[in-house]
Amino acid sequence: MRDEISQVRASLQAAENTLYAQKNRQRARQAQLTQARRRGPGAVDQVTALEQELAGLNRFIERTQSNRQALLQQLAGLVGQLVLPQSPQQLASQLDDSLPCLLFPVRIETRFMGAAGARELWVRVFPDDVAVHTHEPALTRDEAASGVDYWTQQTLAGAVEDAAERERLRQGAWRSLVNSYGCTRAAWIVSELKRGALEREGNADMAFLLLRVQIAQILDNAQAAPAEKRSAIMAPLDTAHPLAALVRDRVLALIQADAQLLDETRRAIRQAVDEGVLTYLGFGPDDFKPESWSRAPRTEIMPDRFVLIGFTNGIKLEQPFPNAVPNPLIVGPDPQALGDELAQRDGDLVLGEAFAWIGDFEKAITVGMAMRLPLPEPFASQGFDRLLVLGLRVSSSPAEHAALLEDLLDNHHYAPEGMSFVPQGTPTNNTDDQRAGFSSAEADGDAGFALETQGLGLQATDDDLKKTDAQRLAEALDLGLDRLNSLAHADGQDVAEAKQMNRALWPATLGYFLEELLELQPAVIGRIRTFFAAAVLARGSLPALRVGRQPYGVLVTSAFQKWQVNEKVDGSEAAFLRQVYDVLKKVETQWQALVGQVSHIDAPGDSFAHLLNMLGLQASSVDFARRIGTYQTAL
Repeated sequence: MRDEISQVRASLQAAENTLYAQKNRQRARQAQLTQARRRGPGAVDQVTALEQELAGLNRFIERTQSNRQALLQQLAGLVGQLVLPQSPQQLASQLDDSLPCLLFPVRIETRFMGAAGARELWVRVFPDDVAVHTHEPALTRDEAASGVDYWTQQTLAGAVEDAAERERLRQGAWRSLVNSYGCTRAAWIVSELKRGALEREGNADMAFLLLRVQIAQILDNAQAAPAEKRSAIMAPLDTAHPLAALVRDRVLALIQADAQLLDETRRAIRQAVDEGVLTYLGFGPDDFKPESWSRAPRTEIMPDRFVLIGFTNGIKLEQPFPNAVPNPLIVGPDPQALGDELAQRDGDLVLGEAFAWIGDFEKAITVGMAMRLPLPEPFASQGFDRLLVLGLRVSSSPAEHAALLEDLLDNHHYAPEGMSFVPQGTPTNNTDDQRAGFSSAEADGDAGFALETQGLGLQATDDDLKKTDAQRLAEALDLGLDRLNSLAHADGQDVAEAKQMNRALWPATLGYFLEELLELQPAVIGRIRTFFAAAVLARGSLPALRVGRQPYGVLVTSAFQKWQVNEKVDGSEAAFLRQVYDVLKKVETQWQALVGQVSHIDAPGDSFAHLLNMLGLQASSVDFARRIGTYQTAL
């Protein structure tokens, strides 16, 4: 059944891409029709042709929408057949134990409803921002033209001999693009045109853009007569490059139609050359979107089904949500149909069908993002001490999961506020003494030029103490390191530094304690030292990330109570790791006893004092003390 689900998802993706492209084309043709009608009787033939094309487009879009809706229903039925008849435990048992699970945060909203004897808990789930796609790969015509200007300036700068001047010109071209579109969108525009060049040229050499420069210089030469300009233009057009062949006939026709090369003709020649460049780079006239915002925000990494788990006085309540979750799940209006997506009816805002679940509880239940839970005792009278919602996606293969994660990372990288690694100690908010670690203004500065256009040149290494934070995350998530090469601070070594600090402090701290006070055998101390240096990391074993303005920690965890030593995996260290586990179980018992002393807002007593206690905590060390000592044998 999973293969069939994958096939339907592929068909659905193809239908959505087709529908998106045709709606963009429809809007572009509608704009052309409006302009043609304004020109009056002289544009009657064009108006007629556009009206006929729009009628055909409308029929095609209606058929594609019907096909998409049928595929959505088919997919929902298949996923429901797979997950709804089985319990969460049965679904989890089908997972490959050798593969980790990546859990994303969600927001939960709850409300107790009803009176005693018929009390219910209403639960709603919303995806966190980290799960939402907002980046749009398609370019507008203006973005593509700006990208051509950028690469033209970069090509010209490459011919400058003076290194300082060359760098100044290159950064100037970057600033011009960033000022118009922001750093991350500018980076995407640059990469899309570079991709087109790689596909046509086999490399990123944009020397063919010099044809555009040569023709522009000829047209701008105020000293040359029209006849001289016509003759001069022929020279770059007679080259063997495919770009010259693309624009030659149209430019010649314009030259022959206007011997004086008036302003309108010169503009038409420039336009013909620019359109030829985009065609050569693989962009057709209908590949561009008419506006910068053209697609509804969505998430494609939702689980197939959620389950609610609650605890009160050690008693557990577990209840799966009644319906499966569709993927993709639309979380905002579609700008291609705003009139239908955000309508008013009797003074109320009516949301579009695709994302109406956000404001309609019944529809949220239908799409698996809400449920009503009848409460037995003691939950009906006492509520919950702890409540969580967990979901797993079992309808996709591991390879499909990896592809979804890569797409999500690319989406956040090129989204308006981007994505980066977060060095340890980075402030998250502005204060009187220190600014927050992220500023969109700084991200759009010169630092973004080298980062986005050249990357950090990260290289993988087998030396654990030299691995970058990006390499550690890539290995943990089974990603290519190149996916993270252009993220700020990807070359940081916070985790490696923590491991080095463990080694440096060992002799004067835990090593001294084990040797002098516990008098353990050197072999045992050696094993403890190896384990401590590699695995005991207050910073965590993976770096933190920033998505938009929100920092996220990546926590590696497991079911500690069910953890077992495996001789096939652990080999000669199995006996030692069993001892470590026994010690950690005793430590956990003490830790659980202390959990109740942790400050939280709703604890008994002064809530303001609890808040101050929490705000006074530090995420990392802010001070240290030292003492000078020596071994007894040296005295």
